[in-house]
Amino acid sequence: MCGVYGAVATSGGILRYPDVVEAMGGALRHRGPDASRKYATETAVFGAERLRIIDPSTNGDQPFIDPSEKIWLVLNGTVYNAPALRSRYREYPFRSTSDAETVIPLFLDKGKKGLSDIEGMFALAIYDARNDELLLARDRAGEKPLFYHQCDNEVWFASEIQALLLHPALTRSLDVASIRDYTAFGSVAEPRTMWSAIRRVRSGSVMSFSPTGQREHRYWQPTAAPVKNIQSDEAERTLESLLKTSVRSQMYSDVPLGVFVSGGLDSSLIAAMAKQYTGSKTMQTFSIGFDSAQFDERPYSKMLASYLKADYVEVVATRDRLSEALGVIVDRVAEPIADPAILPTYLLAQKAREHVKVVLSGEG
Repeated sequence: MCGVYGAVATSGGILRYPDVVEAMGGALRHRGPDASRKYATETAVFGAERLRIIDPSTNGDQPFIDPSEKIWLVLNGTVYNAPALRSRYREYPFRSTSDAETVIPLFLDKGKKGLSDIEGMFALAIYDARNDELLLARDRAGEKPLFYHQCDNEVWFASEIQALLLHPALTRSLDVASIRDYTAFGSVAEPRTMWSAIRRVRSGSVMSFSPTGQREHRYWQPTAAPVKNIQSDEAERTLESLLKTSVRSQMYSDVPLGVFVSGGLDSSLIAAMAKQYTGSKTMQTFSIGFDSAQFDERPYSKMLASYLKADYVEVVATRDRLSEALGVIVDRVAEPIADPAILPTYLLAQKAREHVKVVLSGEG
């Protein structure tokens, strides 16, 4: 998970607090410890803290700029259909084999409409210097976060709220409606956040900010699928094909990859399918355990890892370790989270980071 951030004076003027962008990068460095880069003019600044996954060379470090230096891009996430896009735009002078860079020729060809062609999980920002337009967009399901703040014809954006809170002119008043939502539902509805001055880009949407104003376009919306009368064996084959396609596409990586397993149905299916695509490589599995047998699923995780002939690593969520995780989480999140599973998940991710950079999981 990389961290992207930046600011654009949509009126074409000079940014008032360009030095704040440097501090924003520092606030996001835990998301991307492998590389840090910025690209700046008096009107706009783009930055990225990179976790190197695809094309781990310096060529893949962001921001990406087109040859004319008019189109800027930062992207957090993965473009799963990047190979197809790269093949579509063979004439473009790519500087890397990064999946993110393929978005630039797509944008040059189709504009903001091209975003609907992207398959993946992403939060991105594009600055089009030809018309002083900033685009902010998120993937269809909203897997990757992106927040923004508007102030005096400037738009500031970042992968995390903490980076935006560094802005000296940002009002830190709370959003009463968001507090009401959170206490009732355990979450806050997009595009609001807990902060009145900060909004999040809606999932499946692209926001446009330019001298002519602000616009929002929903490039994707979930629709009801038609009901078809099919036999159970056909339904099973279709489901299996969809799951395999999904797992295979999300194993797109140039660095070691692992799987979170619990012994349950979801993670077991994902691990088994992932094993089919690892070839001769040994697959890494990671499991969380608890002191209480009532919640401990490690016996099932070990059985699964043994069956798949996969490496098995576990971590135990003791009271002291959960307390340690709580301190980190409270420091890292700017809004309350109603799911206590974030604490053991943090411990599991911390352990997995010692072995791999990418993990698949059965979440959702």
